[in-house]
Amino acid sequence: MKKFNEHITYIGKFFASPLKLGSIAPTSKISGRFLAQHIKNDGIVLELGAGTGSLTQAILDSGIAPEKLICVEIDEKFCKILRKKFPQLQILCGDASKLDQVLNSDIIQNISTVVSAIPFLTLPKSLRFKIVENVFKVLSSSGRFIQVSYSPFSPVPWKQFNLKQKRYGTIFKNLPPISIFGYER
Repeated sequence: MKKFNEHITYIGKFFASPLKLGSIAPTSKISGRFLAQHIKNDGIVLELGAGTGSLTQAILDSGIAPEKLICVEIDEKFCKILRKKFPQLQILCGDASKLDQVLNSDIIQNISTVVSAIPFLTLPKSLRFKIVENVFKVLSSSGRFIQVSYSPFSPVPWKQFNLKQKRYGTIFKNLPPISIFGYER
């Protein structure tokens, strides 16, 4: 019943504001497992746009210790769901474009991977740029930024930020299909 209520909440949020979620359904388990294979496990993992926690669960299932995973979600209702579902995790209700204000200073530069399910392509260009800038401010110098996209093309302007980009793959068993990209300095 709890899972059903999460889906109803998610679908309600989608119909109220489809561009904020970018997808009619949370990320699939198959997509989550695929994404988790590309996480660097040598520091803190920061998840942006955690939603109802489908990627969060996949990250934990991949072996990331709960004390090494921090979730940032802008929506209060989703933050409440995440706190109930994952009481062992640090769930921060905040804006990914202001990570230096959302995160404790001792965490910054100890982050090995940032995983984002924020629907970049539905955001204004200026906000996308601000999020990418903030991600690379808090990410360690050898860190990786992983972005989920509902487009086969990179949602991150990687050339403008002098980043290396790798397309990890496209998962068709997701509604809608997603592509997963990685970015490093």
